[in-house]
Amino acid sequence: MAAAVLAGTLDGESHAGDITKPVCPPACDPTSTPGSTYDGDADCNQMTNAIDAALILQLVASLIGDLACPDAADFDEDGDIDAVDASLVLQVVAGFIDLAM
Repeated sequence: MAAAVLAGTLDGESHAGDITKPVCPPACDPTSTPGSTYDGDADCNQMTNAIDAALILQLVASLIGDLACPDAADFDEDGDIDAVDASLVLQVVAGFIDLAM
């Protein structure tokens, strides 16, 4: 039960009865080239933000079982989704890393 609370959405809507697995929209193609707009977009909402980092950390801590876009969540493309990926996402969101370089 605690995992469901921690993994809940931040949109203010109750999703307790949802049983469908999120699917990546075409714009969130996990096979896209590195540096694409949606690198780090773990929840496939076409935005990379701190929520993606939180979801990555919840996966690492085994509080949730999977991510909507696991390939996009592997930000450093090393084959593992880990705290390093969450850290890199937060650094991009904060502007410390510029992907346009």
